[in-house]
Amino acid sequence: MADKQGRFVILDTTLAKTDATLIDELSGRQGDNGRIIYFALKDGQLPHDLTGQDVQLEVKDSAGKIKVIHGINERVSDEGGLFSLIIPAEVYQASGDVQEAYIAVVDNKGVKITSIPITFTVFENGVIISANASQDYLSSVDNMIADVDKKIDDLSAYYNTLEGKIQSLTDAVNNKQAALLNSDNTFNKSLTVKGGITADLHGTADKAKTASNSDNFAGHSYADALGHEAFRRGARFFAHRGAQAIAPENSLPALKKISNHSGYEIDIHQTSDGRWVVMHDGDINRMTAKTGAISSYTFDQLRNIPISKGNSASRYTASELVIPPLEEALTVAKDKRLTPVIEIKKDRTDNYTSASYDSLVAIIKKFNVEKEMMFISFDYNSLVEIKKRLPLVEVSYLTSDFTQDLIDKAVALGVNSGIDADYTNSNFNARNVQLAHDAGLKVGAWTTADDSKRDTLLAMGVDFITTNSLSGELRYAELTLQNGWKNNSGQTSLYSYVTEIAPGKILVRFSIYGGDRTHHTIIAKLPDWASPNSEVWSPAVLRTASNITLGSFDIDHQNSNYVNQASVSVGINWDSINNADPFYWVSGEVVYYV
Repeated sequence: MADKQGRFVILDTTLAKTDATLIDELSGRQGDNGRIIYFALKDGQLPHDLTGQDVQLEVKDSAGKIKVIHGINERVSDEGGLFSLIIPAEVYQASGDVQEAYIAVVDNKGVKITSIPITFTVFENGVIISANASQDYLSSVDNMIADVDKKIDDLSAYYNTLEGKIQSLTDAVNNKQAALLNSDNTFNKSLTVKGGITADLHGTADKAKTASNSDNFAGHSYADALGHEAFRRGARFFAHRGAQAIAPENSLPALKKISNHSGYEIDIHQTSDGRWVVMHDGDINRMTAKTGAISSYTFDQLRNIPISKGNSASRYTASELVIPPLEEALTVAKDKRLTPVIEIKKDRTDNYTSASYDSLVAIIKKFNVEKEMMFISFDYNSLVEIKKRLPLVEVSYLTSDFTQDLIDKAVALGVNSGIDADYTNSNFNARNVQLAHDAGLKVGAWTTADDSKRDTLLAMGVDFITTNSLSGELRYAELTLQNGWKNNSGQTSLYSYVTEIAPGKILVRFSIYGGDRTHHTIIAKLPDWASPNSEVWSPAVLRTASNITLGSFDIDHQNSNYVNQASVSVGINWDSINNADPFYWVSGEVVYYV
């Protein structure tokens, strides 16, 4: 089986050409479509440089049909050999092990440089019914046909548009409604020019409007200000101090385990020797075995004091739980494409100088994330200092209340500013959210414990939500087990959950014991957002003291009264295990679409 480098499957061009590497990520069920696989191409231990090269997937499936998928989907890093491929449904037509398959590297003329033998399996899908037998498939031919069709449609549209414009221009000239070159023109109506004017001037204008605000952001225009990427479409969800439900807050594991959110919120303080480190409190008392203010330690001293408290701290080594500098947190953001939300903490032990803010801004510029992040703080002056140095960076004024005075203070911070308020405050309401939006601010809400207020806050129009929940843009919920079922002994409830792994794509996973094993007994109900369009059946693993056997479980979209209520229920063969057996458990997982 192929080794992995993070989310990337490693392909080695130096392996023997007779050895096929098993790519488990390529294995899928009949009917799968649009699966995205990330690869790391290597020449032995060194990355393979893909500059000027392309990659294609060549497959002879179990039915002997040829499938050729041309072209890289995303070039993550040419020099690093990092890329992704999109696998279309045609690859998953015939069930069984593929007869032959290769990842081929070609040059810009299509000449094959090297090929790496691989293998994978297409599993039979008993749920879908397909009338189409496996057929030969060349993605380049499909793309060529689609491209020609589009060009024909575009050409027809261009022709019709051009014909209309020519007729309109002809009418305007004939009716003396257009300015003419090499002729005197008299304008009887007012003329407003929003761009610059270059001309030989012989006279003066009666009236000129000056664009006093066109360049008042340290030489930047409004177009620059609107080009920021921290906020694009839809509301953003930020993991408060990382995925702190499954790792200690503000630790590197908590940041690396974020999977459902577009970004994280972290807190920073400065050490005695000027390094910015990630920690919520101004001291290390609550999260380590030592005590004292962060500002009283040097960076090297703090690196020898690991985080030892917090959720699931015992699951990680001391080297994983070092107190991270801001640079390491931003490295994770770069790697996982997360939006960093950085709270500048200002406790009584913190004494920041102009040099402090200079060093902080230098880190942001080093990682080139000015357009991809946001600063927040309860300390208004810290945001002012940041704006002096980074006029276009996103900032939000952290507040416990939500009043007009606070809105005005946030507005005074300049372009790309907002207010981030306590959503439990009585003044956090739709009217004040609208007032903030009317003033040009973004509005954030902190800090939700779960999804119970999600719809209410989104209905108010908030732009971002900071949450302690594992549920973000992609939703997550722990399964509430019923009918005597309990989570597998020694494991936490995190092992029985439902989550979105992509929009409209749901994963259910459980590991349980002790409940009613009667066929169709409900194990847990599912939230509305996880309700499938029809029933889903999937294998389950049944463990006894002496062996492992297989059964099944069901994902139902209706209850027995035909009311839409999705649930996980007992399938077949569960009666083969004995409740008195202290070693038995049942586990299962399934991915389906809604």
